[in-house]
Amino acid sequence: MAGGGAAEVGRLAGSRPLKRYRPKTIRTVDALLEDLRAVRRRGFAAADEELEVGLCTVAAKRCQNALCKKPCSNN
Repeated sequence: MAGGGAAEVGRLAGSRPLKRYRPKTIRTVDALLEDLRAVRRRGFAAADEELEVGLCTVAAKRCQNALCKKPCSNN
């Protein structure tokens, strides 16, 4: 989702409130868009107890090395 624009996110999320799993769950499309902007700035996504108490997750896109523009080595 972080790679999509506001229209794409709105289409996927719809106009209804997002399902609340925990008090920290993102509940609106506007809040989701704000979070996705932060994900793009940071380069990774993080969720702190948004789905379950005690569950913290991190995700990052696997891509080319930004410094040398070459695929990352497996070494």
